[in-house]
Amino acid sequence: MGVMDECCLIYSTCPDDEVARTLARTLVGSGHAACANILPGMRSCYRWEGRIEEGAEVVLLLKTTRARSEAAIAALVAAHPYDLPCALVLPIAGGHRPYLEWLASWDREEVILEGDDWFARLLAGIARARRSIDVELYILNPDATGRDLVAALRAAGERGVQVRLLVDGIGSSDFIWTVVPDLFRAPVIVRVYHPAPGQVLSPVFRHGSRVANLLRLLPRINRRDHRKLVIIDGAEAFVGSFNIGDFIRASRHRDFWREGGAVVAGAAIVELGLAFEDSWDRSWRFHRQRLPMLRLWPRRFRRAPVSGLVVLNHRMVLRRTWWRDLCQRIDGARGRIWIVAAYFVPHARLIHALAAAARRGVEVRLLMSERSDVRFMPWGAAAFWHGLLAAGVQVGIYQPGILHAKAVCIDGWLRLGSSNLNHRSLLHDLEVDVVLRTQESMATFEAAFREGLGRSVPVTRETYAAWPWYWRLAGRMALVGRRFL
Repeated sequence: MGVMDECCLIYSTCPDDEVARTLARTLVGSGHAACANILPGMRSCYRWEGRIEEGAEVVLLLKTTRARSEAAIAALVAAHPYDLPCALVLPIAGGHRPYLEWLASWDREEVILEGDDWFARLLAGIARARRSIDVELYILNPDATGRDLVAALRAAGERGVQVRLLVDGIGSSDFIWTVVPDLFRAPVIVRVYHPAPGQVLSPVFRHGSRVANLLRLLPRINRRDHRKLVIIDGAEAFVGSFNIGDFIRASRHRDFWREGGAVVAGAAIVELGLAFEDSWDRSWRFHRQRLPMLRLWPRRFRRAPVSGLVVLNHRMVLRRTWWRDLCQRIDGARGRIWIVAAYFVPHARLIHALAAAARRGVEVRLLMSERSDVRFMPWGAAAFWHGLLAAGVQVGIYQPGILHAKAVCIDGWLRLGSSNLNHRSLLHDLEVDVVLRTQESMATFEAAFREGLGRSVPVTRETYAAWPWYWRLAGRMALVGRRFL
């Protein structure tokens, strides 16, 4: 969906200029609209209660997005003095693209690249929560950082906040064994997305038939919840590549991971919330200190307005949509394509698109890590270098440590989150990304990307050819199972 499809106008009429100004300031101030136009001097003729009426009115035009429109109309009607207010949603067929992108942006967005800053901001958000906290994580370690998060969630639950914690059965396996049993009596509701077979069979967690549990689990065992998402009061969200553990913090871990994330606020958070509800419904729940099977038919996913600011993949149609959108943006790029890839084992279509962009003069840069938590992943990524380098793609290998961030910047469009450019993100795992559009976000990313390049070793065709033959062979062999990488 393009940015023009995301934007719309809400047309309304008011009895006078003062009412129009009050409504405009209310709706813009609450974030339901980005801009309001007040057009005085209109004459209206209409039928009301069997009579033809005529009078002076003021037109109120609200510029907003489809995602905000329903809530905006509800707020408009609630504050309007008319018994039957006019509120019509009008589509936008075209316009100045930078203006439309501004119109469809988050109410607030901020890029955060340091783990200590991220965790401090996260704890502060949890501390000020009043209604709900939803946490969805791939890795939650039972170390000092993980236990600090659990303590903050406990404290929130004790003051009456609804706290839900969803962890992946493989990524958070140590946490499930060591910490979750202590949470059975805590005011924190915990669920597991596709637990490991050992968790299902354990007498600590088992409930019901072992055979039935395994039969239900095994077809899904390769599908993991790779998201890193925290939603505070349905109004603020933390999205990125940050798992929770000492390894993301420079103050706690000497060889900390380099990550990237964003704190966002705006109407599009409803999309994140509904995606969380969907994975929550499909997870395995603890009840009476046991782990029962998930329901055979999870609750049907409730459709959310499409803002263009959230990228999800929990349905096959969404996977196809984000993949097609990414390839189309690469095909249409005119200035630059900058990619930070923790795991780079992409589909051939993406390789061809990047190579074609470089051949037509687009600045295509890839920033990857020399080291990885998946030891053979750099070898698999290197198998693609020959064709990319021949096309003019610039590849930098980050040296100081593990680069775990995931970001794609195409001209003035920036996507940041948990999605990798590999088959797992495309076919198997649950992911979540956000699209950022402000100049501040772009400037922060640009500075970090250039700093990363400065700490990287450039790969050339000559240096790649000088690699030992067995390294290159290992990379080719790793690609045999690339559908699972």
